[in-house]
Amino acid sequence: MADRDNENVAGEPSPPGVILWALVLGASGLVAGVFGPTMVDPQMPQGSLASIIVTGPLALLFGMLLGKAMQRSGLNARLQWQVLFGCVAALVLATLYFCLGD
Repeated sequence: MADRDNENVAGEPSPPGVILWALVLGASGLVAGVFGPTMVDPQMPQGSLASIIVTGPLALLFGMLLGKAMQRSGLNARLQWQVLFGCVAALVLATLYFCLGD
């Protein structure tokens, strides 16, 4: 008997692919890296630099790795979307936290 969690039922969204994971997390990291430091301290000159060099590329790489892991995990599509949105929220909150500094 097949596991019902792994079946793609009509009306259920398809799982996000590896490229989508990478693009969504990379874009979220880039945007959080650009606007996070600016919101926390408008006088901070390293805001855009942090997003271009650190948060954007690392989030893109993390998205590719996590997307591949989710693809192999066999989780249903709805749970994969929830994990993706949770990762975006965690990434943005972590970026804002590290922007606070001391």
